[in-house]
Amino acid sequence: MPTELRTRAGLGTAQSAFDDLRAQLAVATATSGDGDSLAQTGRLLADAFADPRNGAAILGSWADAIDAGVELDRGRSQMHNNGFSKISLARFGAWNLRLHVWPAGRGDARIHDHRWSFASIAVDGALDVMNYTPDHDATGEGRHTYRLYDATGAGEKRLERVEDAVLRPTSAYRIAAGAFHVLDYRDPHVVWNTTSTDAVTLMLSGPARREYSHSYGARDVTEVLPAPAVVDDGSATTQVRALAARLDGRVS
Repeated sequence: MPTELRTRAGLGTAQSAFDDLRAQLAVATATSGDGDSLAQTGRLLADAFADPRNGAAILGSWADAIDAGVELDRGRSQMHNNGFSKISLARFGAWNLRLHVWPAGRGDARIHDHRWSFASIAVDGALDVMNYTPDHDATGEGRHTYRLYDATGAGEKRLERVEDAVLRPTSAYRIAAGAFHVLDYRDPHVVWNTTSTDAVTLMLSGPARREYSHSYGARDVTEVLPAPAVVDDGSATTQVRALAARLDGRVS
């Protein structure tokens, strides 16, 4: 039987909490353009997880559905090469909702951008973010720059070396539990968990705007980025249930 979790008024039973959120996101992603939808969904996700009990219900009901064999339209869950878990929760056409679990001390190895814009909220813990912009007028040595093309069916990504780039930092901030930010696909950035505990974010990525992302910094591998390890459903639901228990435990 699904675990009963407390929910806020209006969401119904714990078993329906994730379905309720998924329905709201489906409407939000279908009714406006990229930028508008990302700001709207960022606020929607932040509101949904503002009450830890509600966040616990959403995550717990997702894990219940997976354990019960419910087939959700979702991508592949993986262990990112930078050492954090990417747990794919649901897809809405070209939009993808993922939970990222960053262990203490983990962070991006390189500045990068993405093929898509995204909205991300901090569900638990905190992440530090530094954003950059390419400085086309700067002189001096630039960073090794690669295009990373969309993953193949096996998860590998083709690398292509392109002209070196000089990057200028534009902003630095911390995303703590309850806060969200939106980033354009063209904005290079780097993220770290500098705390002593796990940091967990919920990311909704929009439709791809190009075939590749950029990665800045020298590499030993220059042609193909190996596929990351797959996170199976058992490991994914274990991580999600642990987070739900942490959120639910905050409520006296």
